[in-house]
Amino acid sequence: MKTLEEHQFSTRLSPDDYDEEIETCKSRVFIKNAHTDCIIDGAILESCIKCDEYYLVFMSEDIPYEDSLHISLLDKNLTILDQASLSWIYTTGTFKLIALNEPDTVVFSFFDKLVWCIKCLPEKQFYVPFFTEPRGTHRKRGFHRHFKISALKTA
Repeated sequence: MKTLEEHQFSTRLSPDDYDEEIETCKSRVFIKNAHTDCIIDGAILESCIKCDEYYLVFMSEDIPYEDSLHISLLDKNLTILDQASLSWIYTTGTFKLIALNEPDTVVFSFFDKLVWCIKCLPEKQFYVPFFTEPRGTHRKRGFHRHFKISALKTA
């Protein structure tokens, strides 16, 4: 696992792809400054982690007091395999990468007093929505996921 630099992976806000229904900004992915057809949720690239042949992308909305962190897992062809968002009403988040724990876990903070962990799974797994992830985690409907999210309270 490694953090990619801006010249390796970047995004640009795509105003034409704004989703009015869920009020989410969309951004286009660029690989080595080359335009791609991949559009993901979020306005500001916080970090991109290369995990084997996958890209784990962290994007924020940059909206004070209503911030969200969008997490997307892309395959080598930039197909979106899994997505989740972290958000709480009236809360501003600040992304901080804490650790890359080989071979498959990313530790970071976004909201005060919480440390989050993302574990990339070797293949998609069945999961039950609403009961298996921490409060503040939102996913689109479905019964499979490619990464797990957990949260630990801190002092």
